[in-house]
Amino acid sequence: MSTHEADPSDPERLARQYVDLWQEQAARVSTDPRLRESWQALTGWLHDRTADQSGAEATDDSIGDSAA
Repeated sequence: MSTHEADPSDPERLARQYVDLWQEQAARVSTDPRLRESWQALTGWLHDRTADQSGAEATDDSIGDSAA
């Protein structure tokens, strides 16, 4: 490997590549209506799942209290 070549396992270089790839994907999503709708549906579903789990935990706690 010459001194001009980057080390392929360099963590800083890998982190930059990772961020660059995500920025590229975000740019594609923002310009493609179908991709944008898919991401919005996915994030909405994830948000609903998180809210459901929080509500289920609260319900479980109240059931345990009434049974005691």
